[in-house]
Amino acid sequence: MKSTQKGNIYEKECKTILEGDGYLVEGQHRKVMWIRDKYTGEMKMIMAGRDIFGVDLIAKKKGERTRWIQVSTLTQKSAKQKQVMVFPWTLEHESVELWLRLEGKRSFRVFILGTDGVFHEGEQRDLKRSKNDEENTDGPEGLKGAVASEYPE
Repeated sequence: MKSTQKGNIYEKECKTILEGDGYLVEGQHRKVMWIRDKYTGEMKMIMAGRDIFGVDLIAKKKGERTRWIQVSTLTQKSAKQKQVMVFPWTLEHESVELWLRLEGKRSFRVFILGTDGVFHEGEQRDLKRSKNDEENTDGPEGLKGAVASEYPE
């Protein structure tokens, strides 16, 4: 799997977590670019991502600070910190966060920019299963009973 594909998956996972918390989440929009293949010389189309102020996602919720979120992996933490710190932030009104995915797990370590200009580790966030998965844990017997109860004899 290419790094772009992984990045898209990680962003979708973060978006799912945030939407589950009641946030409205907007991400970057891809734009079409044409590049010349270095081996064949032919032009080919790619979809290039464009970060917004150095972040991938913006999350809004009424009564909460705007959350600016950069999604990456733990190995890229230093580079992503530098990328985000280029922009001026007003931390009274917004939260700047790094969501770094743990290798081989569907969870993220969250780092939040403090007023001292340093990222501090927050809570770890896990991608939860859907409600349907949690409700139907009793196997086919429970499903059969649920379906049968909908159609009285």
